[in-house]
Amino acid sequence: MHSYPYYPTTCYDTFSSFLSGIQVRYKNQPAITEYNQDGVPHTLTYQQIYQTAHEFGEALLQKGLQGKHIAIAGENSLEWLISFFTVTAIGSVAVLIDIDQDTDTIRKMISSADCDFLIMSDSVKKLFSKDGPISQMANVSICSDDKKAPNSFQNVCAQGAQLIAQQEKAFLNLKTDGNDLAVIAFTSGTTNASKAVMLSQKGILINAGQSMAMVKFTEKVFTFLPFFHTYGITCCVLNALIAGCHLCINGNLKTFQRDLALFSPGTLLAVPLVMEIINKNLSQALSEAGLPENPPEKQLLWFHRKKESVPPEWKAIKQKCLGDLSLLICGGACLAPDVVERMHKFGIVCLEGYGITECSPLISVNRNKDYCFGSVGKVLPCFQLKLQEDEILVRGDSVMIGYYKDKKLTDSVLTDGWFHTGDLGVLDKNGFLHITGRKKNLIVLKNGKKVSPEEIETRVSQLPLVKEVIAYGASIGEVKDNARLAVMIYPDPDKTQGMNSYEVLNLLQKQIDELNVEYPSYKQIQLVNLRETPFEKTSAQKIKRQI
Repeated sequence: MHSYPYYPTTCYDTFSSFLSGIQVRYKNQPAITEYNQDGVPHTLTYQQIYQTAHEFGEALLQKGLQGKHIAIAGENSLEWLISFFTVTAIGSVAVLIDIDQDTDTIRKMISSADCDFLIMSDSVKKLFSKDGPISQMANVSICSDDKKAPNSFQNVCAQGAQLIAQQEKAFLNLKTDGNDLAVIAFTSGTTNASKAVMLSQKGILINAGQSMAMVKFTEKVFTFLPFFHTYGITCCVLNALIAGCHLCINGNLKTFQRDLALFSPGTLLAVPLVMEIINKNLSQALSEAGLPENPPEKQLLWFHRKKESVPPEWKAIKQKCLGDLSLLICGGACLAPDVVERMHKFGIVCLEGYGITECSPLISVNRNKDYCFGSVGKVLPCFQLKLQEDEILVRGDSVMIGYYKDKKLTDSVLTDGWFHTGDLGVLDKNGFLHITGRKKNLIVLKNGKKVSPEEIETRVSQLPLVKEVIAYGASIGEVKDNARLAVMIYPDPDKTQGMNSYEVLNLLQKQIDELNVEYPSYKQIQLVNLRETPFEKTSAQKIKRQI
C-alpha cells in the first residue's frame, strides 16, 4: 500500500452553513433512514432534514433559547439528530447525555453543564421523579408515544411551521461563528469520572470534513453507534451527510442485524463488539455450509493470481450474511487481528482508526487503499502530531476548547496548543500510527521496568479460549511497589462449554507459559485469574479497567 491523493471533501465552519450546504448540494436525495419496531422504514431527504430543522429552530428561538445550554438525552433517532442539528445551528450548545449511565450520573451531567432546557425521550424522563428538579425544567419530548402533547417534538415543529408561515425569519437571519462553543460531550471514563469536553463548531465540522478526505464511504452507510459519543455523531452521521450518502441509523442491538439486512449497506461503522458478532455469524455460516474456517492457502493464491481474492463459496456466504457490505470502519477499542484478516478474506476492507473525545474525535485512520494491519492509520491533515516520551500529542483546529468549568484540568493537558492524549504510540517508517498503551495504565515493576497492559492484552486475547482480558500489576503481600504481571480472563463460554474452571485455567496456563517463552522475563505473565462474567464496560464498549 502507498499514499495517494485525498478524496474531495467539504469543510464547513458552522452548523448553519452545514445544514444549508447539504440541502443545496443533495436536495431530494435520501439522507437518513430508520426502521420502526415492525421493520418499516422512515426516510428523510436532505431537503426534509433542513426543513424540519428550520421549523424546530424557529420554535426554539421564539422560546429564547439562542446561546443556551440544551441537553439532548435519548436513544438514536431521527428526532435526536434533527434536535442536534438545530441546537448547534441556532448557536446554542448541545450537551450530549450518555443515557447508558445511571440516574445520578445523568442528573450530574445535566446539572454540571448548566443546562437551561432539555430534549429528552420518554425512557429518560421515566428515570426522574415527577417532583424532581429535572422533571420541572422546560423540555421537548422526542421519541414519544404522545405526538400531540404540547411539548412533543412534532407539536413544537408545527409551532415553528406556523411562525415560518407568518414570515418569521429568525432562523434564516441568524449568524454564528465557527469558534463558538457547539457541543459539550462527556468522555467515556474507563478509569475515572467522565470529563465535560467543550468542542467548537469549526472543530467538529473540520474533523468530519477531513475524515472524508481520508476515507471514501459507499453510497449506503449503516451505524448503530450512540450519537451522544463523538465517534457516533461526527464519524458516522456528519461524515456521511457531508459526503451525500444515504445513512441508516439504529441504536438497538436487538434489531441491529435485522436492520442491517433490510438496508444492505456498503459501509458499516462499528466497534469491536459488533465486529465480533459479525465474525461469529460468518463462522457459524461457514460451519453450516461445511466449509473450513480459512480457505486453503493454495486456493487463495490461485484466486489472487486470477485477481479474484474471494472463493465463490465464501462469496455466497458473505452475500447471505452481510449483503453488499464492502467496507468496515472500526474504532473505540483495539480490534483483534484475526477478525481483520477474516473480513479481508471475505473481500471486506476493514479500516481501524483512532480518536479521542477531546479531538472531535478522529485523529488518524487507515485509508481505503492505504492501510496497515495493526495500526490506526495515518494522521488527519487538520492535525500536527508529535511523540513526547512516547506519548501522543496533537495540535490543530479540532482540539477541544477545554474542559467545562475546569481550568486546572484543562491546563494539565493543553500546553501551547498541544493536547496530551495520554496514549502511547509509535510512528512507523511509512507514517502509520501504532497505539502501544495508555500512559496512566503503565505497570511499573520493582526493577523499574514499565509494561504496557494493552500490549499484554493484545497478546493474550489471541488465545482461542479468551473472550476478554485485563492485564494489571498484582501486589505481592503488603508492598505495593513489588508487583508481578497478572491477567484476569473472561473465557469464551462457547469454546469452554463442558469444561470446569480447573480445566479452563489449566489449559490457559499452559498456553500462557508457551507465550512467555517468547518474551523477556519482565514481560512474562506470572499470575492468571478467571472471572465468570464479562467485564463491566462503558457505553462505548470499552472495558472499565478497575479489577
